[in-house]
Amino acid sequence: MTTETQATRRARNRDVFTDSLYLLHSKLNSENPYLVSEARRALASLRRSLSGTHQASHAYRLVFDALPAEGEQEAWLLVGGLFGIHPQPRQARGRDSSRTLGIAMRDLKGDGENTIDRRFEQLLGVDRRNLPHYLRHMVQLLRSKKIALDYGLLLDDVIVLLGERTEEATKRRVRLAWARDYHRPRLQPADPEPDGDVDPAGEPADSPADSAGSTIDTEN
Repeated sequence: MTTETQATRRARNRDVFTDSLYLLHSKLNSENPYLVSEARRALASLRRSLSGTHQASHAYRLVFDALPAEGEQEAWLLVGGLFGIHPQPRQARGRDSSRTLGIAMRDLKGDGENTIDRRFEQLLGVDRRNLPHYLRHMVQLLRSKKIALDYGLLLDDVIVLLGERTEEATKRRVRLAWARDYHRPRLQPADPEPDGDVDPAGEPADSPADSAGSTIDTEN
């Protein structure tokens, strides 16, 4: 009998967690009013968790049911809150279809030069304390344009970037991967999210930016 390694167990639990997030999107678009209402409440709890420690308690059950490793808990809570802002169906994975944050931001930028370049450069340079603030704003922008994002890949990356014991060289590899995807030439426009998806009840704690031109203020 093969004993499950710690790394395998962590990867499996991450998959369980992201599956539970995507299930919320499925319920949100269900024809069953009870499931829709349940999903709305859960997504609202996840969004509120981004507002502070007290509000985060509302999302603990959703997050801890999947048994995050102790060093990954903050990353799970953050990604859960981001999903609450911008819920969507699971994206097909493949060599040319993985929706990393870099690819999503590239599609947000489009073909023209605009302030997304500056925003993305700021994101790549922030420390772990300010990373949640910047990610939250980026996901709000992606939501405003209905641009898809792979939350499983995002979770893997955020775990690295928020890791207190993660070597800086490992964090740098994540940032380089985002930068590589962002600057990769666009072969074709990204498919928009399916029309008819039900928006979650209530707005995120911070209203999405009306345009990409507003300024991000770094938290003190």
